[in-house]
Amino acid sequence: PATATVAAGYTQPYTATGTYSDGSTQTLTDTVSWSSSASAIAGISGSGLATGISPGTTTITASDGAITAIATLTVGAPVLVSIAVTPANGSFALGTTLTLSATGTYSDGSTLNLSNGVTWSSGNTGIASVSGPGIVSGVELGSTGITATSGAISGSTTVTVTAAVLVSIAVTPAIPTLPLGTTEQFTATGSYTDGSTQDISSTVQWSSDTPTTATIGTTGATIGLATSVGEGTATITATSGAISGSTLLTVTSAALVSIAVTPATPSIAFGTTQPFTATGTYTDGSTQNLSSAVQWSSDTPTTATISTAGATIGLATSVGEGTATITATSGSISGSTLLTVTAAALVSIAINPPTATIANGTTEQFTATGSYTDGSTQDLTQTGHWSSTAANVATISNTTGTAGLASSLGTGTTTIGISAGTISATATLVVNPAALVSIAVSPQNATVALGTTEQLEATGTYTDGSTQDITTVVTWATSNANVANVSNTTGTNGLATSAGQGTATITATSNTITSSTSLTVSGPTLVSIAVNPANVAIPLGTAEQFTATGTYSDGSTLDLTNSASWSSSVLAVASVSSTGNASGLNTGSTTISASSGGISAGAGLTVNPAVAVSLVISPATSTLYVGAQQQYTATLNYSDGSSTIVTSSVTWSASNNDATIGSTGSAMGVASGTSTIGAIWGSNLFTATATLNVSNPTVSVTPAAASIALSGTQQFTASVTGNSNQTVTWNVDGVAGGNTTTGTISSAGFYTAPVLIGSLGEVVDSVEDLRNAGRVNGKPAVLI
Repeated sequence: PATATVAAGYTQPYTATGTYSDGSTQTLTDTVSWSSSASAIAGISGSGLATGISPGTTTITASDGAITAIATLTVGAPVLVSIAVTPANGSFALGTTLTLSATGTYSDGSTLNLSNGVTWSSGNTGIASVSGPGIVSGVELGSTGITATSGAISGSTTVTVTAAVLVSIAVTPAIPTLPLGTTEQFTATGSYTDGSTQDISSTVQWSSDTPTTATIGTTGATIGLATSVGEGTATITATSGAISGSTLLTVTSAALVSIAVTPATPSIAFGTTQPFTATGTYTDGSTQNLSSAVQWSSDTPTTATISTAGATIGLATSVGEGTATITATSGSISGSTLLTVTAAALVSIAINPPTATIANGTTEQFTATGSYTDGSTQDLTQTGHWSSTAANVATISNTTGTAGLASSLGTGTTTIGISAGTISATATLVVNPAALVSIAVSPQNATVALGTTEQLEATGTYTDGSTQDITTVVTWATSNANVANVSNTTGTNGLATSAGQGTATITATSNTITSSTSLTVSGPTLVSIAVNPANVAIPLGTAEQFTATGTYSDGSTLDLTNSASWSSSVLAVASVSSTGNASGLNTGSTTISASSGGISAGAGLTVNPAVAVSLVISPATSTLYVGAQQQYTATLNYSDGSSTIVTSSVTWSASNNDATIGSTGSAMGVASGTSTIGAIWGSNLFTATATLNVSNPTVSVTPAAASIALSGTQQFTASVTGNSNQTVTWNVDGVAGGNTTTGTISSAGFYTAPVLIGSLGEVVDSVEDLRNAGRVNGKPAVLI
C-alpha cells in the first residue's frame, strides 16, 4: 500500500507493480530493491515484507534501476498479544490466600507485569474469589480457574483450595490450681487457617514436664486428665505435629473435701445436752479430728443451741421440742446431722397481757408462756390454739407468724383463750370505739395567686380503717400569716386566704394528731378582662377605639389595651388592630374580643350604613371679572370615603353684592370686590364656603396709534382682559359709531376716515387742497 500503519513487532507486506511504455504492468515485488529510510523504525526484506521495530514513521522505497516508488509506513506502539498467569496450577489451604501475577507479552516481544492493571475473575466464586492485584481467597475445597483480562487479551491458571491446616493449639483451663490428690481435665482446642476451631483433645499428644508433681493421661477415658502427685508446678503440653500449646498447672497441699458429724441423728430429752465430733476427710484420702477447728451452728436455735468456743465446743443444748440440724463448717466444706429434742410435760400457761383495752380497728398481740415439768418455760404463742368468746367483738389468729394477734371488730368485751393439749388459759380484751390515728390535709403543696383563696380539707383515718372529713373539727394554723391565713370560723373552716407572696405551712391538729401542707402564694394572676365600650354602633368607614382592662386576683387592675390579643368574630364586618382600634368594613354586627393569658372578653360592635361627614365647595378660591360667571360644585363626603355631588340640593349664598349665585351654583361677578360663597345642606347640618374675587375687565385697542389718509380705513381690534366673551362698543370721540366729521367705526371696529369738503364744495383729499381750501364746511380746516 502507499500508506500503512502497523504496531511494533508486526509486519506489513508490500507489492511493487511496474508500468511499461506500452501501458502494460507487471508485478516486480521480488525483483525490485527494497529499502527503509529509518531502519531503526522498520526494516524490510527483499521480498517486500516490512517489520515494525519502534514507534515512528519511515519511507519504504522500491527501486528498479533509475525507476523508484515510495510508500509511508507508520509504526505504532507495541500491542499486548498474550497474558501469562503464574504460578500455574497453584494450591493453598482454606482460610489462606494465594497471590497470582499477570505478565503481558507485547507484539515487539517485550513483557510487563500487569497484575495491578488487569481485571481478575474467578471461574467459580463458590470455591475461590479473587481481588486485585491477584489475591485469591479460598471459599470452599475444590479447584477453579482464575483469569486475568486486559481488553480482549486474557490469560488463566487453575488454583486448588485444600483443607484448612492447624495453626495453633490452646490448652484450657489456663493456669489452673488444684489441691494434692485431685484431678483436672484439660482440653486442647485447635485453630485452623480458615478461622475455625476444633476440640482436638483426643488427637493431640499430651505431656507433663514434671511428672513428680502431676501426670496426664494419654489414652482412653483419661486422655487429657491431669492427676496431682506432689506439691509444685508442672507444664501441661498438647502437641500435634509441629504445633503445640501448653499451660502451667499448680498443685497445692491436700484440701478438705468433706466433714462427718457424729453421732448421727441423735435424740435427747428437753433440758439435756449432746456432745458432737467433726471428722475431716482430705483430697489425698487422709482424715483428721476437726471438732475444735470447725464453726458449729444450729439451724433451729429455738430447739437446740451448740457451743462454739471453749471447753464445751461442739456441745448441743436442747432449748425446745423439735429437731435441729447441727452443722460443722470449715471454709466452704460442711457436714451435719439431725438432732431431735423430745418435749418436757406442760403444766400451765400464762397469757400476757392478762387484760387489754384497745380501740376498735386496732389489734392486740397476746403471747402465751408454758411452764414444764422440768421447770422450764416455753413460748406457746405460735403453737397453742387461740380462741375468742365474742367473735363480733374481736377475732384472734392461729396462723403461724401472726398467732395470738387479736383484731377488733366492734365495741364490747371478749375472753381470749389458748389451749395446748389439755392445758388452757384466758385473758380479757375490751374494745372501745375507733380512735383517730392520722390526718391527711389536701390538696398538698398547693399554689395560689395573690388575692385568691384555697379551700383545704382534713380527712381523718381511724383505727378501724374508716375515714372521715374532719375539716370543721380540726384546729387550723398557719406558719406565716404574712403569706396566708387559714380560717377556724364555722362555715369557712380550712379556707386559706393569701396575704402576700411566699410559702406558708398550713397545719391541721386534733388532740395530738397533726398534718400539714405547704401553700405557696404567687404573684396576682389575671382573672377577668373588661372591654369598653361594651356595645357600640359606628357608621361604615369609621373606627372605634376599644380598651381592655384586666382585673387581677388581688383586685388590682391594669390597662391591657396594647398588650392583649385583639380579634373580630366577623372579619368581613370589622377588623381590629393590635391596639384595639376597630375599623368598620361592611354593615353588620361582630364581637370585638381581647385575650391575655387564657382570659378573654368581648364587646359588641354594630357597623351601620355610612353617614355624611362633610360638605366641600369647589373651587375653594376663584377669581373672575365683572360680568363673568363661575360654576361651583358642592360635594357631600361620607364616613366610608364615598362622596356624592349635591350642587343642586344645597342652599347657595353670596356674602355681599359683589357677586350673585343661583340655585344651581352658578356665580356671576357684579362689582369689583371679594365675596364669600356659601352652601348649606340638610337643615343647616353641613356648611361650606369658598372665596370669590371679582375684578373689572380691561380693554386694549390695536393698533394703539395709526395714520391714514382722509377717507381711508383702518381695522381696529379690541381685546378684553378678564372676559373673552364680553361685547365691546366702539365710539369715535365718545360718539358711538362716530360721524361724518370725525369718521365712523363699525361694531366690528372697522374705522372710515371723514371726507373733508372745501369752501367751494370740493373734496379735500390732500394737505395742499386743505391749504387752498382754507376752510372746511365753513370752519377753519384742520387735518386730524
